[in-house]
Order: sequence, then C-alpha cells, then structure tokens
Amino acid sequence: MRIAYLDTETSHLSPDKAELLEICIILEVDGQVIDTFHSKIKPDPERMQMASKYALRVNGYDPELWASAPTWQQIASSVASRLQNCTIVGHNVQFDIRQIKAAMQRAGDVWRLSGHQIDTVTLCREHLPMASVSMDNVRFFFGWSTAGAHTALVDTRQVRRLFHAVYRATVAQRLLWWLVWQWKKNTMPE
Repeated sequence: MRIAYLDTETSHLSPDKAELLEICIILEVDGQVIDTFHSKIKPDPERMQMASKYALRVNGYDPELWASAPTWQQIASSVASRLQNCTIVGHNVQFDIRQIKAAMQRAGDVWRLSGHQIDTVTLCREHLPMASVSMDNVRFFFGWSTAGAHTALVDTRQVRRLFHAVYRATVAQRLLWWLVWQWKKNTMPE
C-alpha cells in the first residue's frame, strides 16, 4: 500500500483566510519510507493581513525565517504529484486537504485528489481511551517528545508513528492503553 502522511501549518483555520506556511509529506510503500518532502512556504503578504496571531505564534512564524522559502506556485506541482494515487493519512486530514485545495484554487490550478484518506483522529477515538485526541494529548499519552511540535516535519513523523501504533490495534493493546491511561490520569498533578 502506498501511503502519504501529511501535515500542513497555516496562518488561519479558515481556508478562505489562510496561507499555507509549511507542508510535509512522507511517502511510504509497504512500511518503508521512500520520500520525504518538507518545505516552508512563503506566504502572500496581502493575505497575511488576515492571519491569526495565535496561529502564527503556534507555528513559529517569523518573516525572516520564511524569507528564502519557495512560494506555493513553486511547489504546488510537487505536492500534487505526491498526493496522487495513494492513501493520505493525517491527524484531522480533512483540514489539510481543504487548505491545499484552497491554495490550489487561488493559484488557478485544477486539482483532483485521487485515493483514500485515513484520519488518525478517528483511529484515536476508536482505539485510545482519551476524551480529547489532540496531537498534544496523543504525545502525552504515548510519552513522545514535544520538541518541534506544531511544525509540519515533526507532526508528520509523529502522525506516521501514531498510524503504525493504532492502525489495526488488537483488543489486548487497547486494554493495555486503557489501563495505562487510568494510571496516568490518577498520577497527574491537579
């Protein structure tokens, strides 16, 4: 199976107001990584007037760090080719797909997505005992590092790790996760 793990970082939650700031796609075939595409994306200065200050802070946006980044138009075809004919996996993957489609439309490209999508949010709700399955909570649950969190590269790597942990989890694994979560909840400081 060909899988594209995907994450984007944006300047706003709404695709109508957002600019893509960063993207990462990790391509995997039969469990082996065959390609990693990662890029910051230089935003349109006019559209950045609609940016959410909170989103920019969370994503670590600094115009100086993005000064030499390519524009969306420069990388759009590379993104589109990597997301064709595969299963796209992401944490709230529809968010990323909507953002990419909106960016493609603004650039005047007609982009048709082929293949299936798997949302790790759905997998987490099905397999993990937590009420909130945000990536920050998932990191806490599994004891993963938060270094670099909310950057496309780190988040995509962790989405891949998450997918392999929960996809087709056994009943025994789910029971163990439930027990671990009960212990963590009872030992967390108030």
